Amino acid sequence: MINKVNNFTIFLNYFTPVGRYANQEIKNLRSVCRHNPVYQKRLNFDTIMLQHDKAGKNIHQSTTVTLDSKGAKNITTREKMHLENNFDLLTIIKKRFSGVKTYFEKQVLYNTENKKIEENAIKYVSYDGPSILTVQSAAGRKSEFPVTRLGGSVHPAVAKKETLKNGNIVYTEAYPYR
Repeated sequence: MINKVNNFTIFLNYFTPVGRYANQEIKNLRSVCRHNPVYQKRLNFDTIMLQHDKAGKNIHQSTTVTLDSKGAKNITTREKMHLENNFDLLTIIKKRFSGVKTYFEKQVLYNTENKKIEENAIKYVSYDGPSILTVQSAAGRKSEFPVTRLGGSVHPAVAKKETLKNGNIVYTEAYPYR
């Protein structure tokens, strides 16, 4: 059952280890935006999921935090931003802090006129392993390259450039684990 977090929910969280972790994350989420509520759901195996949404004029952001009693947590942030000239920029960030710490970010530039993806950027970082950044630019796109922050961070001297059969250009930048 999904509950809107209030003082009674916070009080009940104090009686379990995962609840105390959840109270810390609720405090962090509320510090970002106090006006929007935080929702909590208790899952199986002593796990709690928190949800927080924030909306503005041209932007909508949603944060989901999954916690367990051992202190492990997964954070997923989704952000949709409406840009000028009928473009939407979707950003998904996933952070995992249990076992092998990983960071995954995906940014997609979507043209709302012709319903096509013009730029797709994916970054994967394992704190114990490699870091890989892949940016794909569509052929015949209407926007200038790069629009996404990840696309702008491609280093031309390090990245490998490949042109696909359909005309799309793929930039791959990889830093191996040492």
